[in-house]
Amino acid sequence: MCVKRLQAWMISLLCLLSVCACAEERAALPQGVSDLCMRVHPGYEIAAYDGWGDESRGQIALILKQGDDNILCMAEKAEEDPAYGLTIDNTNAVYDGDALPSLLIDTGGDSLWYTYVDERGENSVHYGSIKSEGRWGRVSTISYSPDTDGISGLFSWVSDGTLCYEETDEDENENIRDRWMYAPITVNKAFEQSLELANFNINTFDADPRDGLYPMLGNEAFVRSRMSGNHILRDMDVSAVHMATLLESRTGQHFLRIDDWDESFYQTAALLQFADAAVLDTYHAGAGDVYVSTGVMMYSIERADAGSWYLTGVDDSGVRMIGPDYAAPDGQTIMYRNDGFVYGASPWGVLRGQNIVLSSSYEEMFAQMDQSAYALIHNPNSADRLHLRAKPDKGSHSYGKFYNRTPVLVLERGDIWTKVQIGRGGACLTGYMMTKFLAFDESEKVQLACAFPQKVLRDEYREQGIRLCAEPKNTAVTERRFRQSCDDFIIGVYDDEWYIVLRADGTVGYVLQDAFWEGNG
Repeated sequence: MCVKRLQAWMISLLCLLSVCACAEERAALPQGVSDLCMRVHPGYEIAAYDGWGDESRGQIALILKQGDDNILCMAEKAEEDPAYGLTIDNTNAVYDGDALPSLLIDTGGDSLWYTYVDERGENSVHYGSIKSEGRWGRVSTISYSPDTDGISGLFSWVSDGTLCYEETDEDENENIRDRWMYAPITVNKAFEQSLELANFNINTFDADPRDGLYPMLGNEAFVRSRMSGNHILRDMDVSAVHMATLLESRTGQHFLRIDDWDESFYQTAALLQFADAAVLDTYHAGAGDVYVSTGVMMYSIERADAGSWYLTGVDDSGVRMIGPDYAAPDGQTIMYRNDGFVYGASPWGVLRGQNIVLSSSYEEMFAQMDQSAYALIHNPNSADRLHLRAKPDKGSHSYGKFYNRTPVLVLERGDIWTKVQIGRGGACLTGYMMTKFLAFDESEKVQLACAFPQKVLRDEYREQGIRLCAEPKNTAVTERRFRQSCDDFIIGVYDDEWYIVLRADGTVGYVLQDAFWEGNG
């Protein structure tokens, strides 16, 4: 239903633009409309108008102006009416100041669009309303902005009790290359009524979820259905797969709630509590990313391929990092290697709807990590690599050979063989390694040098990534990709064809070796 409504708006807008382009001159303003405006708003001038009609009947949209004050009006008259009347008289529907929107009203009636264009003529926002059963309906928006090789479009509307967004990627000829829906936001009847043209306030409605929805929160009609009565909604962010809401309790505590959207309903995925007042960074966040700042710490929370959420990093003033199972040294990180990284189990490794308190200092969070849960591969000869076997036997199948400082989660420690897990979540490897080649002691781990290859993903794979396979087979079916960020590592090899990689989210998989090169250093 949402898509059909969107398509109807698009057709309406295109038709209106065509009518406008073909019109040679605008119809003269009926004297009855001029007299009406002067009588209702004395001292205001008619700064812009569009529509159709004469003294007997008509439908005309107007902008009335006095100084910086602007008013959107709709003057209408049917043949049986004695005179024109203002069916819309809204001082909040348009911006104040000298920048005036262009008006476009369907010559057939009952469709209005008014448009703002920036000074360069590149970015535009269109506000539209359709009249039905004698009443002007909810305002819908379309915004366009130039992209690197085309146009980005964003559409917003309310349908079936939800606020909907769709984004499009169009080429330079306005052909749609891709489109995707954002997760819908449930709204109540009062919010829907606030979007009707007669009530619409352009200053409190932000049509772009890419810049956050905070300006909308000043509207008390915005629904609070997913919050406890003891919380105040402070900020929110929405993407195609999730909604993040920042809440404050009556006692001043700040909470982050993350709800996953699966195209039919929301399910709470995580609930975090912060020791300090927090704000969302909606500008840098994307689908499956949430960034929260307290002014002292910056927290990054990401959604893994398997659907679970985890804390992927914490920055403090010392630029130190804490992730789901590691703590990184300050300012000394070596590209594509984990020298100095400390590994340990933590309560934020996988966030499953629980109320986890995130500390306000790196030291406090570091103290919560259980380092004994992890060991590091330690070959006496750093050029050697250690097999991960399917069974505790040297003749058993090997999943690959792993470099020094590969972190392994200890599942069962034995005198000769230790059962371990490499990676987290569903995309991990489980098997057996020889105990004597694993470092368990903390002092030994700290001094152990990393032997990961510093290979760089080739340019042709940097943007789209390379296939990340669950097993070393060219025929493996997978939708996972490896793009290689600074905290993604090559941790092992399989024969002479495959590398084994560990992504920041804990995903482990096989990537073809010829996708990498030596780099520039």
